[in-house]
Amino acid sequence: MTEDWAVVVGTCRLMCPQTEVDRRQAERRVHVLETNVLQTRGDEDRPQMVKEYRRSAAGTELCKADDLRPIEVLEKTMDYLLDRILKRDDLKREIVHSFVEDRIRSVLQDMTIQRLHCVRSLGIVRQCFIYFIYSEYRYTCTRRLFQHCYTSL
Repeated sequence: MTEDWAVVVGTCRLMCPQTEVDRRQAERRVHVLETNVLQTRGDEDRPQMVKEYRRSAAGTELCKADDLRPIEVLEKTMDYLLDRILKRDDLKREIVHSFVEDRIRSVLQDMTIQRLHCVRSLGIVRQCFIYFIYSEYRYTCTRRLFQHCYTSL
């Protein structure tokens, strides 16, 4: 059985597509970890918006190239989540981990939609595994997300 639909290649160079930034700001759904209020040291540590996970629903388009991040942006997003956001200690860890889990889910979704099966995508899956194992050990991460990461291999 062959699938006869074209593979979409992401073109969004930001961790969060501008259309989502505009929509979430208009709806007042910017996460506390994405606000400038939490600015720490200079512009390089300025919190940034990260694409949130969205389930596909009737009438929504998840496959638009403008909304999908290419592999290098997904790598940058994972590094940002794990190296900067996860280390935040000014908020409850449940808030931080809930945010990180949702955004990792979005990274995996972008990889799935684009059918990314390369060495670089394995690096992202490896990062997900490490995060989910750590979370399971330390914070009882949801098993469904861990299972999703496992089946992505």
